[in-house]
Amino acid sequence: MLKSKKLKRVFSIIMTSVFCMVAFSQTMHADKYALNGTIDSALTIMDSKTGWSSSVDTGQIDIDLQSDSNDGAIFTAYKLLDIDNVNGMLEVKIPDKAQPFWNSYTGKTSGVDATVKDIKNKIKTEGDAAGQSSAIIGKFLTFMGTNPTEIPDGTPSTSATEGKAQITTDFGFYAILQTGAPVNGFIASAPVLACLPMQDPDDDTTWLSKFTIVPKDDKISVEKKVHASDEGTFEDETITNIGDRVTYEIIAKLPKYGTDIVNDGITYSLVDTLPNGVTINPSSLKAQLSNDDGASYTDADTGIVNPQYDGTSTITASITDYGANINNQYDHIKITYEAVLNENAVIEAETNVNGNMNTVTLKYSAYKGELNPAEATADAKVYTMGLDIQKVGEDGTTALAGAEFEVYKNSDGTGLIQFVEAIGVDGIQRYRVATPDEIANDAVTKVTTITVTENGANKGKLMLDGLNDTTYYIKETKAPTGYNLPENLVPVEVKPDDTSDYKAGSTELQFDQNRLNKVIKNTTGIDLPVTGGIGTIIFTVIGLLLMAGAAYFLFFSRKRNAK
Repeated sequence: MLKSKKLKRVFSIIMTSVFCMVAFSQTMHADKYALNGTIDSALTIMDSKTGWSSSVDTGQIDIDLQSDSNDGAIFTAYKLLDIDNVNGMLEVKIPDKAQPFWNSYTGKTSGVDATVKDIKNKIKTEGDAAGQSSAIIGKFLTFMGTNPTEIPDGTPSTSATEGKAQITTDFGFYAILQTGAPVNGFIASAPVLACLPMQDPDDDTTWLSKFTIVPKDDKISVEKKVHASDEGTFEDETITNIGDRVTYEIIAKLPKYGTDIVNDGITYSLVDTLPNGVTINPSSLKAQLSNDDGASYTDADTGIVNPQYDGTSTITASITDYGANINNQYDHIKITYEAVLNENAVIEAETNVNGNMNTVTLKYSAYKGELNPAEATADAKVYTMGLDIQKVGEDGTTALAGAEFEVYKNSDGTGLIQFVEAIGVDGIQRYRVATPDEIANDAVTKVTTITVTENGANKGKLMLDGLNDTTYYIKETKAPTGYNLPENLVPVEVKPDDTSDYKAGSTELQFDQNRLNKVIKNTTGIDLPVTGGIGTIIFTVIGLLLMAGAAYFLFFSRKRNAK
């Protein structure tokens, strides 16, 4: 019987050695990694149940971030426990630099150092392994913050390339924290624990000296959208007329920070800069928060976030005590407000290919101890159109001056538009759509009748600014001398040009300085009236006279024949 037990023990050690040898070239895939495997492995070694006949006592921890674009991140593995090969068995020891932490973790305040047995008992009595993983990480981060001179030794990783990094180090129980700046909008990944070597969660008899962990890398983004009053959905850009109301929407992600960054203090703010051509309605400014990945929003407590307008051009929204009020409670913030396109609005692209663009900048903490917050930006554009009307003779080239027009919004001649006269930098008289404030202000001169210029090279030209992308209806109220006055409204469609006003391969507008053009001809001579005009009456009268003449001739012809 005794011989049988000895044989079984020898066989067990041999099999363990075989598994260990196999594990050296084995890489555990990301979906197999779990924190409870880390704690279970540490406890198994603490129970002195793991044979290790190989002389290898180093391993590799691969870090596979969820995004391939997260370059530049650096991770540091802080050794909390030594794992040594002693006479063919793995044994756990407490490193000198980690002793103060374990004393704190186990509650040793009497001057007696914690032992491995104390640590094992603490982990086993405090609850499930996964929960203890979080507890150990949390307490280690707190310890680091309050005892910066007693931090255990750390081994840095390679700098992440295409979202991948690695740590090569000797066997031990590690807390792994991201300590190097991420790029491309990412924040530092949450800390994790790793036991090297570690049991394969799918087969606890196999020990892995090379495996992969997948810390969550959270990408932070902000977007800004806008829509005009005649639109129902938010887009990156819109077209509308001067004086119209537009509504802006800013949506930004609220990152979930690890305790290390929370304890370090979090910066999170939105700064939105308005262009000169947009006037905000400050009372419409509102902040909302979401806790269901942006599916719905509720109004934010003004004590947590209260966006403010500085009275000139800037909106600022900062969060009060992010760690207590936001972290792990909300996932998105939304800022909305209304504004009016004013008289300073850029017309198409007179001076700026981006039209009336305003940009929001999000500043946020990306990792522990950073000196400058990371940034993400987004913008929205509001365009307003310009229309040049060229009045010409029936030959299509002779410029005509002196014509006068009215512009209506509707085909039935309703919605007469009021304009404000101006002279552009090109010296050409133009007419800009009046704003609501100008319309209500009796001191501002408005006109409804617009006149084609008679100035030299600009003869016959009429420039209208601040129009929407829609169809307007133009009524000629006075024709040039010697030309006929058209009776009907002339529809003029105002819209971006399909070729020159869009970026190649996209639907994004990019106006040039070539404004829309519309040619309207006048004719001379007899202008035959159209159906429904006075011509109908004339033709009717002539017809009746002819019929009466024919009847008179027929009557007298019959009377002569009767004689």
